[in-house]
Amino acid sequence: MRAAGQSNNSSQLFGVFDGHGVNGHHVSAFVNHAYPQNFQNALKEGQQPKRGVNDGIVQSEENAMRMAFRQTLEDLLHRRPVIECNYSGTTAVVLLIKEDALICANLGDSRAILATRRNKGEPLNSKRESFVHNEDLTTWLCHPLSKDHKPNDPIEQQRIQLSGGRVAPYCEVNPVTGSRHYIGPARIYVKHGDYPGLAMSRSLGDMVAHSVGASADPDIYRKQRNQEQDKFVIIASDGVWEFVSSEEAIKIVIPFWHKGNPTQACEELTKLAIERWNREESGGSVDDITCIVIFLSHTSVFPSLTEQ
Repeated sequence: MRAAGQSNNSSQLFGVFDGHGVNGHHVSAFVNHAYPQNFQNALKEGQQPKRGVNDGIVQSEENAMRMAFRQTLEDLLHRRPVIECNYSGTTAVVLLIKEDALICANLGDSRAILATRRNKGEPLNSKRESFVHNEDLTTWLCHPLSKDHKPNDPIEQQRIQLSGGRVAPYCEVNPVTGSRHYIGPARIYVKHGDYPGLAMSRSLGDMVAHSVGASADPDIYRKQRNQEQDKFVIIASDGVWEFVSSEEAIKIVIPFWHKGNPTQACEELTKLAIERWNREESGGSVDDITCIVIFLSHTSVFPSLTEQ
């Protein structure tokens, strides 16, 4: 798993890349290194005058983010067989923080959320928002910046099936009775086989799953910043989100936001995730955990990162 951060005078780029499969750590490390440079290159290319409807600049940040994913995948495929990515891959959630906007691009089940704070009684600004916590005369809300990509999502499942894949949980067959026992989340399989078993519907790498409907095309979401209400962002791998809801994560960070301590907020959120894994898995394996907490202000961004 890898996390990246890059900035210039007017914007900051953050990302979490959670590898999976035997070579997932190699894939995530490669993407962590390649994506920021590919994004910068795509931005520069898009800022060159091109002939179009307005004969002006036609490349937006969103387009640059999408082009950077395509180029990063192409670069990754050129590294085969040094980096095997037929059955290994990585999630990617990338957040560009600008003075006036938050722009998030994601593949897979890593997640980015925004915590907003407004006067109590004010209506929700978006159907995306959910209630977190009342505090004195204010209310805290959760505003998702990304969408988890699961194989059993109706749109994702339709694409997979039309591509010749199937979606089902892992199946154990009793050798004596022949009875079937389904375990865990929905996964992507080839139509007449029990592989690859990818538990997300979009990623970088995972070329066998991509041959039957997995996608490397990111969802991209842009939110105009409200300098008064937008307080902090949490970006984390599914090692956090498996047993901690978005709303609970924000509630955990709020006291540390008041103290101005994003580092301690990261540590507390990671600690809780590990405790939940140990409890739910009876002390068994704990998934890789990466967490970034970013405190927003009018003039600056204050990030902190933990990895477990």
